[in-house]
Amino acid sequence: PEIGQARSDLSRLRVRAQVQSEDIRRLTASIDDAILRKQFDDADRLLQDGKRRYPTYGGWAEVQRDIAAARQGNDRQTRDQQERRKKALDLVASARQAGDKDDYNGADKFLDEAAKLYPNLPEIAVTRSDIERQQADRRRQEKDIGDITASVDAALKRDRFGDAEQLVQSGAKRYPNYKGWGELEKRVADAKKAADNKPDRQDQQNAAKIRDLLGAVKQAIAQGKLNEAEAPLKQAEQLAPNAPDVRAARADFDKQKAAAADKANADRIVVLIGQARAAMAKNDFAAAETALVAAEKLDAKAPAVVATRVDLDKAK
Repeated sequence: PEIGQARSDLSRLRVRAQVQSEDIRRLTASIDDAILRKQFDDADRLLQDGKRRYPTYGGWAEVQRDIAAARQGNDRQTRDQQERRKKALDLVASARQAGDKDDYNGADKFLDEAAKLYPNLPEIAVTRSDIERQQADRRRQEKDIGDITASVDAALKRDRFGDAEQLVQSGAKRYPNYKGWGELEKRVADAKKAADNKPDRQDQQNAAKIRDLLGAVKQAIAQGKLNEAEAPLKQAEQLAPNAPDVRAARADFDKQKAAAADKANADRIVVLIGQARAAMAKNDFAAAETALVAAEKLDAKAPAVVATRVDLDKAK
């Protein structure tokens, strides 16, 4: 909290200094205008007003000398000094604007040019000091933001997403003008989403086991060993009953099982029909009926079954 308060105080002092500098610039410009119009009393009144409002400003003595020189009739020298001061003050204003844009090299160049025009202008030293403090604040801010970013990266590596979010929020509160918080927030959100979608170790182990079980099922089916295929299939269903590959394996198993059952029935019908016709040849219609009824239970519509029923009924 103390650091935050100190930064807030520095910011207010900087704004206050900028306002004071601009106000003094307007006052001195008004004094220069009064001197040029030879309204020296007005110039004196403006000077006294400036001294009363900003008693610590070191440039009033120079302004007073300008007024005195003008009263003595040295208009050319006075006009030259006023012009140089005005240009120097404009350069100082440009230096502050450059500093506000983080163009500190440009700000130094403006101040150096101002110093050549009017070496003793107090605004030059004040502005240079303010910009140096501003530059130091910027370096400190960049270091702080770099430290925050590194801490966020470290938190993401440990899957500490709550800590990462808190770091970004705290940083955005301390440095609201930094434009990189949105991108950092997105990185945290993307990492959190990726972690939510990433299977944990247990899921990965189950996936490997399911692959092995389904491989055993496929091999058993290919070898026609359906009884050996059913056990690993049931184990896979216990681990992931709704997994697409498990459901596909169940569908294939059921299809193969049904096909095997149909083939077994067809083979059994052939045997039963053979038994029925052999009994019919011996006029053992009771035995023929028993064999035929068993065949009809398996598939009453099979052509061989239907034909045998017709023949048996006629023979009776």
